[in-house]
This record gives sequence, structure tokens and C-alpha cells, in this order.
Amino acid sequence: MVVKISSILLGLMLVASFSLTGCQSGTEIEANTGDTVSSAAIESSAVPSEESESANNDEKADESESTSSAVTETSVPQTESKGEANQPDQTVGDLKITTEGVPVEVRLASDGQYGYEYDKNEYAVTTTTNGSTFEIKVTDIRPEMDSGTNVVVYIPNQSYTLVTGVSEGSSLILPAINANITVTSNASSVTLSLPSDYNKMLNFTGNASSCSLSMSNINDFAVSAKISTSAVSVPSGWPVYDMLSSNYNYTGGNGAAKIHIDVTSSSFVFE
Repeated sequence: MVVKISSILLGLMLVASFSLTGCQSGTEIEANTGDTVSSAAIESSAVPSEESESANNDEKADESESTSSAVTETSVPQTESKGEANQPDQTVGDLKITTEGVPVEVRLASDGQYGYEYDKNEYAVTTTTNGSTFEIKVTDIRPEMDSGTNVVVYIPNQSYTLVTGVSEGSSLILPAINANITVTSNASSVTLSLPSDYNKMLNFTGNASSCSLSMSNINDFAVSAKISTSAVSVPSGWPVYDMLSSNYNYTGGNGAAKIHIDVTSSSFVFE
């Protein structure tokens, strides 16, 4: 009987001991540990690492640079360098430049090559060789667009037999060349220059146009003009032009350089 009571008391003491210490089963410990690891993993994935943040920033910077580069390339006018220009197969004696609705300035090239500078989005330049004549034509492919730019045409500084300029509704500037020159201008502005040793023939025909001709330091020349409802200005020292007259003639020195003008509803200035 005493043994049986002792066994019961021992069992009650063990139950009380487990209740007081709060001991957990092995299964519960593993479950709780798993929950803790899982929570840590979630927190780790929610907070980006410094390496990940840096990679994302680099990608954004690359995208920004790519976008900026694309905008820059679109905004810069496309031009054709002199090295890309078509050259005649052989040295030509005559040159013809036609401009339609485009402001064109012709310059002498230091490298002896034909060349062109222009906005390809707005203008077009075509060249052909017709016998002994090299022809350059400049046209406006987008008349509705006015960027305020012009076309620069480079020509070799060589001897030419004949230089022809045709300007239609535009402007044309020619350099000083000692060659026979023929210019036709319709609703255009033309600027011409002659070298001091000029001894060839210049023919200018203008309709509803304006033209200025620089003849500085030319002493030997002969000017003949046919004038219809136009204004003509001559340098001081020349005979005064009678506005009621349809002709004007003047010879300086031996008259080596021949200057012929025919203007209608235009203005012409001798400088």
C-alpha cells in the first residue's frame, strides 16, 4: 500500500515539473524554427541588396544615355562632306550651277575638289557630266520647311572656259573667277564678284531680281546695259544713269572686260 502511494506521488510530481518548465515537443520546435527561417527569407527578399540597387541604377543610366544619344542624332542636320562628293571623270572646262528655291553660295575649294555642305533633310544636290560641262543642280525637297540654312558648293580653283549660273526663286553667290560668266536670274538675288585681272565676258539677265556686281580694282572694262522698269546704281566717277533711259553704256580703260546686263523689273548695283 505504501509503495502504491509513493508511485502515485512520483507521477504527480513529474506532471507538475513538465507544466512549470513549459517544455515543448521536438515537433513543435522544428515547426517554430521553420517559421523563423521563412520569415527571415521573406524579409531578405523584400529589402534589395546594394549590388542589386547598383545594377538597376546602371541599367537606368544606360537607358538614359541611349535616349539622349538618339535625340542628339535626330536633331543634328545631316551633311555631306567634301570627301563624299562626286567628281567628274576628267577635268572639265565648263561649269553649270542651277539652284531652284535654295540659297546657294559657291566657294573655291582649297583641296581642288568639288564638294557640298547642306542639310540632306531639306535639300538635294545632283551632279552630271554633259560633254565638257560639269553640271550641279540644287533643289529644295521640302519647300514647306524653312530652316534658314543654305547650301555651300565648293569648286576647284582652276581655269574655266564658261561658268553658267541659273537661279530660280532663290539666291546665288559666285566667287571671283576669271572666266566667261553667264547668269540668269528669275525672282532671285544674285551676288557676283570679278577679280582685278578680269578680261572675259559677263552676261547677266535678270527678271524680278536683284543683283550686285563687285568690280573693285578693275580698270579696263566696257559696260552695256539694257534696262526695263528697273533701278541701276553706278559708282561715283561713272556717268550718271538716266532713269528714263532704257540703255546705259560706259567704257573704262581699254575695255578688256565685257559686262552686259539685261534687267526687267529688277535692281542692279555696280560696286
